[in-house]
Amino acid sequence: MLVFTGAGISAESGIPTFRGQGGIWEKYEPESFGTLPGLGMVWLTQPQRLLEFIVEAMQTFLRAAPNPAHLAIGEAERKGSVRAIVTQNIDDLHERGGSRTLYKLHGDLYTLRCLRCDGRAKFDRSSVQAILNQLDQMRVGRLALLRKLWEILPRCPSCEGHTRPDVVFFGESLPETVLAAAQEEAAKCDALLIVGTSGVVYPAALIPQMAARSGALIVEVNNEETPYTQISNYSFLRKAGEIVPKLLGM
Repeated sequence: MLVFTGAGISAESGIPTFRGQGGIWEKYEPESFGTLPGLGMVWLTQPQRLLEFIVEAMQTFLRAAPNPAHLAIGEAERKGSVRAIVTQNIDDLHERGGSRTLYKLHGDLYTLRCLRCDGRAKFDRSSVQAILNQLDQMRVGRLALLRKLWEILPRCPSCEGHTRPDVVFFGESLPETVLAAAQEEAAKCDALLIVGTSGVVYPAALIPQMAARSGALIVEVNNEETPYTQISNYSFLRKAGEIVPKLLGM
């Protein structure tokens, strides 16, 4: 079995979805805070609001804990019934839930990417919290904020270059090797369990369609109907934390 997850599975852990009611984009405009050019403009014109966005978003991720759906998926992988997880989420809840074979299509908040050599390095939770503790005390203009970010973000261990979180913003391409591996898994899986995704973010949304075309059994778990409901053999409009452990026999 391959598991394909989206923001809905982490919403039950306290991380709001981006598009749903009460989501992040209701407070912070996606064209401004979800793109690199937009973030650059916010930094130029509203540095304090950018700082508030960074601190609020990161604190939300740090407070979240794996819920029963994450734990059941991790346990099913350990027992061998789940082969891998393809996720659109940038949090670490699958890892903390016990999952090991992960394809993170939209990147990883706890990985840093070097702006010089494009290398990657892990970023532990305690380091993130230490940075937020420093940022939360700031009430400064744009140049001071930029200098502070350059100062406190770890340098690349390979070339000493500046780094940024290795997440995919709107307008950026998905990591090719990760996408190709996820597509390969979808094409050869016997069954696909879809959990908590709206099915409208491409190219990630093509993964279930590829599995269906290859003859896999498709099972959907979502709070409401999605484009995947029509291609699913079984669709459960329930909370992931309630139904996923039962489906996986946990």
